[in-house]
Amino acid sequence: MSHTSILKIARGFGLKGNERDFFENLVFMNQAGEHEERNHYYQKMISAKGYKIIHKIAQDSYAYFSKWYYPVIREILRFQIDKLTAEKIASLLRPRITVAEARAAVKLLARLDLIRKNGNGIWEQTDQDITTSPEVRSLVVTNFHKEMLQLADAAMDDVPARDRDISALTLSLSRESFPELKSRIIAFRSYAVLGCLRKLYPGCLYR
Repeated sequence: MSHTSILKIARGFGLKGNERDFFENLVFMNQAGEHEERNHYYQKMISAKGYKIIHKIAQDSYAYFSKWYYPVIREILRFQIDKLTAEKIASLLRPRITVAEARAAVKLLARLDLIRKNGNGIWEQTDQDITTSPEVRSLVVTNFHKEMLQLADAAMDDVPARDRDISALTLSLSRESFPELKSRIIAFRSYAVLGCLRKLYPGCLYR
């Protein structure tokens, strides 16, 4: 759809002001060919006043997956035995983040009900899962993986080999067998990680 067509349709539906701008950005996001362009229009959509009120959780979910250290901090809190300050959390991460970023991360996790304070005043995980609205799911996942790949790239130079594991494999594979390989890799990754965690932390419950 061209910009002229978008305005005609918006006029036909009686859309004006913020509603028209939201519809325009929605169309542009769905027509965008590059991830960065889709992300640009989605950011404009969620900045709209009405959208902020209606889709607050969707925005928080988007923020959660757009920063690599949000899930990491949630996992750190799983194994703490003492109260962790924002300063301590920031110092535990590699690469380092600022104290303000750590404090904002804890605030977001609490707002999403992904962490809570127990009777001793120590942060702990809840059983809540993150979900996203359909229009942002692909953007959220892509943003998250892009950031993690950037960290992996930096780790090859900044992290000693003994403290990381990065490897690659080149092989021939038919299109028909590709889905089965993916499913087996996913299953192996899940069971392998859970097996290691149970061995290292036998007293913890894993889902």
